[in-house]
Amino acid sequence: MATALITGASSGIGFELAREFAKHRHDLVLVARSEDKLNSLADDLKAAHQISVHVLAKDLSDAKQVDEVYAYTRFHNLQIDFLVNNAGFGDYAYFYDADWNKLDSMLDVNIKALTRLSWLYVRDMVKRRSGRLMNVASTAAFQPGPTMAVYYATKSYVLFLSEAMANELQGKGVTVTALCPGATESGFQEAADLHESRLVKGKKLPTSAEVAAFGYKAMMRGKKVATPFASTAHYSLLAALSQNKLSPNDVQLVDLQPQAILAAWDRGDIDAAYTWLPTLDDLRKSGKDLITSRQLARDGKPTLDLAAVADDFASAHPEVVDIWRQQEARALTTIKDEPDAAAKAIAAEIGLTPEETAGQLKQGVCLTPEEVASPEWLGSEGKPGNIAANLQSASQFLADQKQIPSAADLATFQNAIYTKGLPGVLSQ
Repeated sequence: MATALITGASSGIGFELAREFAKHRHDLVLVARSEDKLNSLADDLKAAHQISVHVLAKDLSDAKQVDEVYAYTRFHNLQIDFLVNNAGFGDYAYFYDADWNKLDSMLDVNIKALTRLSWLYVRDMVKRRSGRLMNVASTAAFQPGPTMAVYYATKSYVLFLSEAMANELQGKGVTVTALCPGATESGFQEAADLHESRLVKGKKLPTSAEVAAFGYKAMMRGKKVATPFASTAHYSLLAALSQNKLSPNDVQLVDLQPQAILAAWDRGDIDAAYTWLPTLDDLRKSGKDLITSRQLARDGKPTLDLAAVADDFASAHPEVVDIWRQQEARALTTIKDEPDAAAKAIAAEIGLTPEETAGQLKQGVCLTPEEVASPEWLGSEGKPGNIAANLQSASQFLADQKQIPSAADLATFQNAIYTKGLPGVLSQ
């Protein structure tokens, strides 16, 4: 059996990673300060999976104890095939109000211990040309973090160290994974006094078990960066992957905002991106299109610009809704019949030149009022169009991808389409 060494294994993500490795029949070396918790976990895992589990109660803020971890595995002839640097903690306070001893310990654990253990064990892995390393970073690695300034900085260090190591180790039989979870249900919030932070307060967070399962799969595939997603914002990307017979686990997914995507692309941190204009045009200067939203739309996964109105408001003020729809129809007609005038008007609103705006308009698909009220799209009064089927298909797709709990039925979307007065109201 291969052996995994996991730090911070007494709770949270580390605890669940130990369970995940045990489930796949790996022997374990578990490291944390709490010996009682580690022994309890070890007993459970040995009984459930018939594996060998070593327990090391060590404080990784102490450099001597960090070296004792490596010495223990050498003395017992334990070959560490998987090293998981999970131990780490944060602190929720303004930098100038923070307790220095806690910050100092954070630097020792989050940076120095992780770096030392990586250096010690990766050297052995390179010699035998086999091994996998996972460093648990965070989505905090991608941005500065006021009120958690040092913690965010330590996670940036972990991410960039991991990416650099991954590059250096190519072709040497050793892979490096940086697991970058967002806020997670774990003991981290208690350690960091984070309960009242907007990061976690009142939010449903992914469980440590879910993050651990994702991280294990990512590590086994040797990915450089893995970020669990928790929203439907990447629907188009998931659709593109699905059409190419790929799953999210087959590629490196990083959840970044457009401006961060461009910076990551320029640094060479990412190999591909799915994003929108104007960032897309900047990416095209040194890259090429692999798939477009227009292609996805033709294949039944359109990206739609929709408007919503509350039932109560539509019932109380149908004339306001009609005026809004008529103005939208007028704008669509202008885009079709007078594209230069439309580009000039839109450019004044969004801060681009008319030429840039015209180029962007050409890359989208703007329906005419007649098409909007056709059976393919909204339909006519009392006869909802095919857009309902498109929305239901998207709902089912997201449910299959486990991005939403369940899909709504077709009737739900048909009932939601506001068809009153169509098509005549658009030309009044």
